[in-house]
Amino acid sequence: MINKFFKILLPIILLFFIINILLYNYKTNLSKINDNDFLFVFIGILLGFSITLFPFIVSLTEQLKVKVIEKYKDNIEKKLKIESNLRLLFKEVKHNILFIFSTLVFISSLYIMQNFSYPKSNNCFASFFEISLVLKSLRLTVFILNLYAIYDLIVVTFELSNSNTILGVED
Repeated sequence: MINKFFKILLPIILLFFIINILLYNYKTNLSKINDNDFLFVFIGILLGFSITLFPFIVSLTEQLKVKVIEKYKDNIEKKLKIESNLRLLFKEVKHNILFIFSTLVFISSLYIMQNFSYPKSNNCFASFFEISLVLKSLRLTVFILNLYAIYDLIVVTFELSNSNTILGVED
């Protein structure tokens, strides 16, 4: 579990630093994405969309379980493998929805943090991690990760809706 956590955390940290470097070097204006209100509404809509997808996914999963039981009642190994794949897809959906919710909470905390006053530094390294730049980088990172989470939810939904993919085309 911890190993899986670090496999996920490393690309996120890398993405954050790449964004931070780009924002620091190019002074890019991301006024809309940098707006907490926009991000809050955006993530809220994504959360609503993902929660709306959830009953549809549960329904598809139950339908596929019934089809698997009917089709592979004699092949227990194949039935267990497909049911395991369904559980993994369902778990992925759950993790995506929880991630979107946690980023909504995170954006709320960033909204509070931006109102604090922080000391300025003349150090070059410290200016790279200036709080306003870090907050912009965090917002853009959260935006990109939420786009990926909703993409992943849509892919899982299409995989579940295509029962031939899960059940196999063999007869």
